[in-house]
Amino acid sequence: HLTRLTLSGNVLNDTAVKMLVETLAMVKNIRHLDLSDNPITFVGIEVVAQHLKHDNRLLTLNLHNAINGDVRSLDKVNGLRLLASCLEENRCLEELDISRCELSDECGEALGSMLEWNNCLK
Repeated sequence: HLTRLTLSGNVLNDTAVKMLVETLAMVKNIRHLDLSDNPITFVGIEVVAQHLKHDNRLLTLNLHNAINGDVRSLDKVNGLRLLASCLEENRCLEELDISRCELSDECGEALGSMLEWNNCLK
């Protein structure tokens, strides 16, 4: 069974991410998802975040250089806040790579708060 899905650098947009996440909800064996180097905006991050809120199978998520938008963009900040909020409830994800996403101080605060609740991430 396929357990690792790497879609790095495939220029996946928010619509593609939404369709992928809908498929992941049905495919129960994916444990590692790599969406790095894709132009994902707040819309796509919102979809991923909502999936993580209820997913109890995904162990690693790579969003390296994948969260687009101006570092101070309200949409980007809200997207990361939502992601952090959903990860507070996720007790399965062990690794999250959000490197090279140019996060603001507000995003860092939201992620730091999430780490107080989620002790599964390494």
